[in-house]
Amino acid sequence: TGSTSGIRYPFWNTPVDTSTKLRFLPDSNPDKMEFWVEKLTIKIPFQGIKGENHNECYVTVPCMETYGKTCPIQTEIRPMWSNPETENIARTYYKKRSYIFQGFVLSSEYEEDTPPENPIRIFEMNKTLTDIIKASLMDPEMDEMPTDYDGGCDFVINVTKNGQFKNYATSSWARKNRSLNDAERDAIDNYGLNNLADFLPKEPTEEEVRIIQEMFEASLDNEQYDPARWGHTSFRPYGLAATTGNSSTMNQVKESSNSSSDNDQDEGDEDSSMSASASALAKLRRKKA
Repeated sequence: TGSTSGIRYPFWNTPVDTSTKLRFLPDSNPDKMEFWVEKLTIKIPFQGIKGENHNECYVTVPCMETYGKTCPIQTEIRPMWSNPETENIARTYYKKRSYIFQGFVLSSEYEEDTPPENPIRIFEMNKTLTDIIKASLMDPEMDEMPTDYDGGCDFVINVTKNGQFKNYATSSWARKNRSLNDAERDAIDNYGLNNLADFLPKEPTEEEVRIIQEMFEASLDNEQYDPARWGHTSFRPYGLAATTGNSSTMNQVKESSNSSSDNDQDEGDEDSSMSASASALAKLRRKKA
């Protein structure tokens, strides 16, 4: 569907006490019942960067469960949950969930400098927002898939503040169904829907899985991130440029202040909600058929 430059919409930049209204669209993959894909990552902490500083930093790596594979890190921490002395270690390395959707931005108090020509945008949402979306699918009064072109409905992200952080807990579906207008239908015809799986991180190779495991073990031993060992890979702390030879440099790169990232989740907290939302989607599809 062309270049993905600028396609991700940073809804977390929506000002507090305002809202952003979206319309979700289905995945182009006909085998996908859900209109989202799940992204699983692991944040590996290090006690600074070797030869640079001792400031705690993190390296975010893909969890292999994203691709339906066994994740060696999750396998290793699983027994830690049953021991109070190691439970916090398990929680540190437990997979973080986010969810990738696509759709239109209908209105927002956040104004982009140069929005892309293609109005079909990608949204990466946290578990809190996604749980609100999934919960509504189980509402017996919802007769249509919310992504249906004729009988679907819009979704409103309401931004409030909880302490110093933005909060999205009051977000909800619009009260009335709305048919897509001509401009929205033309955009779908002209640009096409995205295969959401294309926006997941590239699946690590066997060698990259070995490197991720190596970094995990070094982190467990409270070591620093070593650019000489891993700086040539894409698995680097924010701000650290790729190594050239035996040297590395710090770039002025700031980690995205994506407020849609979640706090740590306990093992197995998602299974029941995923099963329930899948059942609800299947029921809506049967109604449509």
